[in-house]
Amino acid sequence: MTDISKYILGEHNQNIELSTSAENLTAAVALIHQARKTIDIYSHVLDPKVFNQSTCIEALKNFVLKSPYSRIRILIRSPQNTLRSGHRLILLARHLSSYIAIRAANEEYSHDQDAFLIADQRGMIQLQEGDRYDGICNFNNPELSVELSNRFENAWNHSSENTEFRQLVI
Repeated sequence: MTDISKYILGEHNQNIELSTSAENLTAAVALIHQARKTIDIYSHVLDPKVFNQSTCIEALKNFVLKSPYSRIRILIRSPQNTLRSGHRLILLARHLSSYIAIRAANEEYSHDQDAFLIADQRGMIQLQEGDRYDGICNFNNPELSVELSNRFENAWNHSSENTEFRQLVI
């Protein structure tokens, strides 16, 4: 895999091929570390080999805590599978609900096969089939990032809040 540490969000426009969970995790953490305002994640089940790893959880936690304006939105197409797994990102979202919102995608979007992460509408990871690791990462592809953001926004606006994602933490 290409050395992702040399890429800068908003500067380097080069597609980086991804094919393993480790490569996806490395790319996701790098984008999250460099993001300043928003992270949007559109996924089937929040792949635990990427989004349930300590490095990713810590990166997301640090992202929202570094600015009161940071926001993470997560849209899941199969929320029950994610809820049953005891996913640490769900627990983090419950503790930081002012910064992290999770919704269940409307059934009309169940035909979407891809999965993606968008950082500050500049950098992105896109997997053509959300249950496989083959995809691309780009740290500065505003055209594709905006296209994905528009898809995300449309799906988000037609989604519903799942009360199980927002359990009261005492």
